[in-house]
Parts: sequence; C-alpha cells; structure tokens
Amino acid sequence: VDPNNSNTAYVALGGFGSGHFYKTTDGGTSWTNITGTLPDVPGTAVLVDPLNSNNIFAGNDIGVFLSTDGGTTWNNFSDGLPDAILVSDITYSPSNRVLRVATHGNGVFERKLYDGTPVPAFDYKAYQLVTPSDDANIVIGSTLSNFKASFRSNSGEVQTDSFNVQY
Repeated sequence: VDPNNSNTAYVALGGFGSGHFYKTTDGGTSWTNITGTLPDVPGTAVLVDPLNSNNIFAGNDIGVFLSTDGGTTWNNFSDGLPDAILVSDITYSPSNRVLRVATHGNGVFERKLYDGTPVPAFDYKAYQLVTPSDDANIVIGSTLSNFKASFRSNSGEVQTDSFNVQY
C-alpha cells in the first residue's frame, strides 16, 4: 500500500506468461497490469518509497527493478547483487533510507534508495547474519530459517538497525 495514499496499492504475482505486477488507485475496485517491459518471471515483492510515491521497487526471480513514474516504466536496480538473484522480500529502513533485499539462498543485501542521483554499483552489502537462538554466524548462501540480519553502511559506519526476515 502506498504510505501516502491508502487508495493506491501494488501486488506481485508469480507464474509465467501473464502479468506479474498490478496497481490499483481506487482501493482495489480495479487493477491495472503494470508489468510492462519487466522480464516474464514470477514477481515476488513490491515496495513504495515512503518519501516519493513515484518510486516503486519490484523484486522478482531475476533481481530488483525501479520505476520512477509510479509503475509506467522500469529500470534494472540490481547493480551489486549476484546475477539472476531470486528476491524473496524487499523492506525499507527509515533510519538510513536504505532498501533491504532478502534473497533465496544468497543472504540479505542493502542499498541506498534512489533519490534522483546516480547510485554507485555494488552498493548492496550484507553485513552479518545471526541466528536468534545462539548468535552463531550463518554462512551466506546456506539454507536459512528465521534469522536476524544486522547491517553496516558501506562506509563502515556503526550498525544502523536490525530486522527479522521470515522465510
């Protein structure tokens, strides 16, 4: 749901050969396919930038894509992620304005949100993955259950915050 307009919402759908991302502007009465030029792979996650509702982030079985016009056109936003990464979830950290991307089998990454200026490639960074029960480090790429992810900025600043990923 758009945090600035509760009548606008987005949905991601799996499957092949059909639309993968839809948008409503009337509270769900009608839906418009906004998949456009996105690859024909299952959609997995959608996030609306809380400070700019025109910026929509879409996750799918290939990576992350960004629309800066409310879903009309799309651009790849996967620089710094492994190739053909299966995105499981996308979240937003308001304390430092970063996008957090949980992946299937490749860990959790973060990247600065788009603000209209070029973002350096390889800006995604997984800092540390810790199991909640014993605080043992998890090797990125292993099979994961519920875990806590802690992050540092790429400039080495102190931990900004943590969140739980349910997978």
